[in-house]
Amino acid sequence: MPGMLGTEVIAAWQRQGIEFPVFLLTAIDDVDTVVHSFEMGAADYVRKPVNMAELTARINGRLRFK
Repeated sequence: MPGMLGTEVIAAWQRQGIEFPVFLLTAIDDVDTVVHSFEMGAADYVRKPVNMAELTARINGRLRFK
């Protein structure tokens, strides 16, 4: 999301009591960022370029095991 980091979205939603799985799609490939994202509550972290078949499988997997 231009102008806002995914972890900022997660934090804002948490402050508002919104519980919704957030999949971060990003070009950032830094291990510390990945770990921080999961610690903040990200449901998944997908690096760009995104393979749509993989993304669909990840979303479907999350829906099965929520």
